[in-house]
Amino acid sequence: MSTNTNPATTQTLHALADDYLEGLAILGDADVPPEVVFDTLEGMQGDLADKIDAVLAYAANLEAMANARKAEAERLTKSAKTLANKVENLHTYVQIALQRTGIKLPLVTRRFTVNLTKNPPASQIVNADLLPAFYKTETVTLSGSVGLAEKVHKILDANPEVLGLQSFDSEVKVDKKAVLSDLKTVAQANLAKPEGEAHDSIPGARLEPTSYRLTVR
Repeated sequence: MSTNTNPATTQTLHALADDYLEGLAILGDADVPPEVVFDTLEGMQGDLADKIDAVLAYAANLEAMANARKAEAERLTKSAKTLANKVENLHTYVQIALQRTGIKLPLVTRRFTVNLTKNPPASQIVNADLLPAFYKTETVTLSGSVGLAEKVHKILDANPEVLGLQSFDSEVKVDKKAVLSDLKTVAQANLAKPEGEAHDSIPGARLEPTSYRLTVR
C-alpha cells in the first residue's frame, strides 16, 4: 500500500529555497512557454509558502510558551519573596517572645533547637566629615597631558590652572575597622568611669547597640 507525501512537508525550508532558486535558473535559460513557466513557479512558490507558514507557526508556538514561562517565573519570584517575608516576620515574632520572657536558651522544642545569637559589634558612621582625619584616606585621580604626575609632585597646592587639569576626582574612604576598634576601646573606658563623669566619644561615629538574631536548627 503506497501513500502520497507532499514534498513540502518533508523537505526543509532551506532545501525548498534551494529548489526554488534552481528552478528559476533553469526556467530562465530554457525555451519554455510562458504559461508553463507561470504554472511551475506558482507550484514552487506554493510549496515554499506552505513550509514558511509551518515554520512560522512553530516559532509562534515557541514564543507563546516562552512568554508563558516568563510570566510564571515572575509569579514564582514574587511568591518566593512573599513567603520569605512571612518567614522573617514569624522569626521576628518568636524572637520578641524569647527576649520578653527571658526564657532559658537554647530552647529545645519537639522539632527545633532555638537560640538567640549575639551579633558582632558594628560601627555606625553618622557623619564622615566629623571623623578625625587619621581614620580617612583620600584618593585623588587626575588626568591630563604626559608629565602631569611630575608636575603634581613639584606643585603641592595643585592649582588646576597651572597644571592644566582636564578632570579632578576625589574619593574618601573610612577605615571602618580602626573606627570600630577605637569605639570598643572607648566604650570599655567609659564603663570604668565613675558615675556622673563625662563619657568619651569619637566625633562622627558611634557603636551600634547590641542586637541579636534568631537561630533555628
